[in-house]
This record gives sequence, C-alpha cells and structure tokens, in this order.
Amino acid sequence: MDDHGGGGVDVTSPVLASTRASDMGRIMMDMSGNAGAFSEGLRDEEDGDGAGTSWESALFRLLHVMTEQKTRGNAAKLLRLLLMVAQWLQLVSLVMSAQYGWSPEWDWVRLLSFRHLLLPASSGLALFMLGYLLAAGVVVFAFVDAAYVMFALQTATFRRLWPIKALRVVVTSILTFGYLPTLQLLVIPLKCSLVAEAVGDTTSIVCGGTAQLLLATFSVLCMLLFVPASLLMSLIYYDDNPLSDNPAAEPHGRVDVFNTTLRSLFVFGSMLNSHAAVALSMAILAAAEVGLRVVMLPYYSQPTNNFRTGLISTVFALSIASCVLVLEPWDDASRATFALLWVLLAAPAAFACGWCASARRYAWLRGIAWRIRRADPRRD
Repeated sequence: MDDHGGGGVDVTSPVLASTRASDMGRIMMDMSGNAGAFSEGLRDEEDGDGAGTSWESALFRLLHVMTEQKTRGNAAKLLRLLLMVAQWLQLVSLVMSAQYGWSPEWDWVRLLSFRHLLLPASSGLALFMLGYLLAAGVVVFAFVDAAYVMFALQTATFRRLWPIKALRVVVTSILTFGYLPTLQLLVIPLKCSLVAEAVGDTTSIVCGGTAQLLLATFSVLCMLLFVPASLLMSLIYYDDNPLSDNPAAEPHGRVDVFNTTLRSLFVFGSMLNSHAAVALSMAILAAAEVGLRVVMLPYYSQPTNNFRTGLISTVFALSIASCVLVLEPWDDASRATFALLWVLLAAPAAFACGWCASARRYAWLRGIAWRIRRADPRRD
C-alpha cells in the first residue's frame, strides 16, 4: 500500500504532469491520498478468507468492475469533452431563464436544455407523464441494475455483461449531462406552478389533489435516493490513473462533488419565488467553484483544468447578469441591450479570465516543483 498511502502531505493538485511518466504515476498516487483505493480494497477482499461473501466486498467489486475497461482513443477524448460542454449548457440554460429577468429574445436558450427538449412547456398530461416517468424510470433502473450486479458479484453468479455496461452508461450520463434534466423533472410535482406550466392547464392535475400528492411523494422518494447516490458516485467514480489518456482523469472527486452540489442547489433554488436571492446565490456558488478549480487544479490534464475553469467562469458571469436583470427596473429595450452586450463581451471575457487563472496557477506551482527538484539537498 506504499504507493497509495495517505500518511504524507496531501497535495491534490496534479502540477507535475510534464515530468517523466514512470515517476508521475507514483508521485500523483501519493499526492492524491486516495487514488486507486478501490482497486487496492478489492485486492484486499480477494486475499481474505471471506472473499465474495459480504455486501462490502460486492460493493468494492462493483466499483472495480465499473471503472475497468474504459474506452480509449481520440473518439473517447472527444466524447468526454462533449459531455463537459453538454453539462455546461444545462447550467447555462438554467441561469439564463425568464424567471431571472432574461427577456423573451433569449427563450431560444431553452433549446439547450434537455429538460425542455424532453418536456416543453404546455406539453399536455400525456407527454408530461411520459417525461416524468422516463426520469423516474432512469433512477429506479440504476438502483435495480446496481443491486442486481452487486448480488451477482456477491453470489458469483455473474453471467451477463449487459447489466454492467448499462450501469456504466447510466451512471456516466447522470454524472454529466443527465443530472440536471433528471432532477428538474423530478421536482416538477413539488410545486403547483411548475405542474401547470408543464401540463398546460390547472385541471388535469389539480393543485393539492391526490394525483399531485402521489407524484410529489414518489418524487421525494426518488430524490432521497438519487441526490445522495449522485454525490457519492461523484466522489468515487472517476478515472484515477495518472497515465491515462482520458482528459477527465483526476486523483480525487472532491471538485466533482462540489459541482454536483452546485447543480442540485441551482435546481432546488429555481423552485423558490425569491429570484434575486437565488440569482445571487448562484453567482456565489459559481465563484466558489471557480476558486476551487483554480486552487486545486483537479485534473491531471492541464488543458482540461483550463477549459473547465473557463466554462464555470462563464456561468458565474451569466449569474451576475441574472442578478442585475432581476434587481434593476429595466425597460424592454434596455434589458435586451444589456443582455446582448453581456453575453457577447462579459461571458467570453470570463471564460478567458478563468482559463488564464488556471494556467497561471499551474505555472506557479510547476515553478515551485522545479525549484524543489533542482535544490541542492546539502544546502540548509
């Protein structure tokens, strides 16, 4: 366990990415403090007398199997980047909504939202139920599939590959572009105005009626499983190999947990009527994630660090615009002009600032690492 020990200094930022590959793997696993822990835990379970007989062992085996056999190559890299962009677009569509003062000219941004693509406004009862049951079905399927795979691993009766492949696809989708739309669909029954907007009338599902109460209860149960499980998987389901060509490989999942928390609060905040307070909270949370990414540089790939920091910086800039639009009494022409100038000028500037801050942080840390490496150990 020497290569994975957490007894030394916990430096989680992969700042030595350009050093020799053979040394890099050992250094970064020591720095992460928890990289490879599940593979090591799996080996410990397999070496023990009770291998395959406990649910703890089955859970470790499940996580090990899910993180093995990852797709490589340029196509996989491109897919990872597209998932990052899709996840960012879901946040943008949430921030630039009419409830935060954005004028009707920006309604096309809803087309970026998978939630509105699956369930447009005034869809009718049938389409609403179809979209809602699809979101709930994904959650239920993920838990049933995970339970089946764990049972098969625990009882050594695993004979089919499709359950684990399906679980990988569902978990990866939920952790990236699928989290926001799934959660947005699940929260609809909790608020009468959201139900009326989605269905298109107030008579199909009566506010406070039996149908809404049943749907709301089912939503709460699903979210009690879905949100904690997503936070947990954000923390432990990632590629921790420093030699991987996966652009999203990282030594820990702490920043991912914060990002999942941010997305959850964005959705739950959108249910509140205090739009100004919610917009300000979104700006504060986005700024906190920008700072966290700049300080921790979570990915082994520095271009990925720069890119993700730039993306979340634009979310911060757009959240600031939402605060201004909500608080100021604009006329229609001024509102449209301000929004257009902000999107064309401030948002790209925020992306550039986030990118440069991440790059500058890396250069500073790398300079320190090189000075330490070249220091004469005989000098005091």
